[in-house]
Amino acid sequence: MTAISGDFTETNGDGGSVSGNVLSVDVVPVAQVFGDAVTVAGFADGWAENSTYPFAGGDIASSGEAGALSGNVFDLPAAAIAQVLGNAVAVGGHAFGTAENEVVGAAGGAVDTDAIDAQLPVGVLAQVYNFSVDVLGEAVGTVTGNTVDVTVGEDELHSLVLDGAELLATELPSVNGLPVKTVAYQRSGAPDVTQELPKIADLPELPELPDAGELPVDVQLPQVDLPAPADLPTVERNAGIKQTGLRGLWAKLTGALSGKQMHIQG
Repeated sequence: MTAISGDFTETNGDGGSVSGNVLSVDVVPVAQVFGDAVTVAGFADGWAENSTYPFAGGDIASSGEAGALSGNVFDLPAAAIAQVLGNAVAVGGHAFGTAENEVVGAAGGAVDTDAIDAQLPVGVLAQVYNFSVDVLGEAVGTVTGNTVDVTVGEDELHSLVLDGAELLATELPSVNGLPVKTVAYQRSGAPDVTQELPKIADLPELPELPDAGELPVDVQLPQVDLPAPADLPTVERNAGIKQTGLRGLWAKLTGALSGKQMHIQG
């Protein structure tokens, strides 16, 4: 299938005012499902060959020399390619899906101007193929050829492709032997510390501690003879302390009554 919309655009606004400007929107939409097989308790065989050539717009040339607000180009090329091909699904049966695909096209093109060049290309390629899903049956999905060459402006498409042949469980990478991150969080700018942790057998042995029977037990502390304290004179309580005031008067009175401080002269 071939589809062409629009073509090359050339104009100019030299010496003009608000002239020679271009506003262009170029769209290439493709949505296809082919070469798939689905069955439930039966037999399905799907085969398809697809060739699609879509084109929209083209190159744009303008200029605004010696002009005012002239020669400006505003271009929005867009392409969306969505395809489901070469898949097989079988539930209690047999399904075989085979597809071959070729898509070549363009949305917009190059822009040449000495004024404002405002081009915003948007392009997406979404494909699902080579998937085989079977439940109590047999399913084989195959894509024998897949060529997609579509440009958007001067850029390529952004790919969102799911290829069943690349998602087999038996082909998942093993995690054995992967390096271990010894530091979970690092400051930005710090060197990478990814390394393999050492094994216990590779660590150096610790020194042996001596047995309790080998430790010395007859160690004596040195003795020091200290001089005996000298006999100090005893001091009678309250001796030599002169009491005055009421406390002194009370002491004299109690002494007189007890006879301790009575002086009898004859």
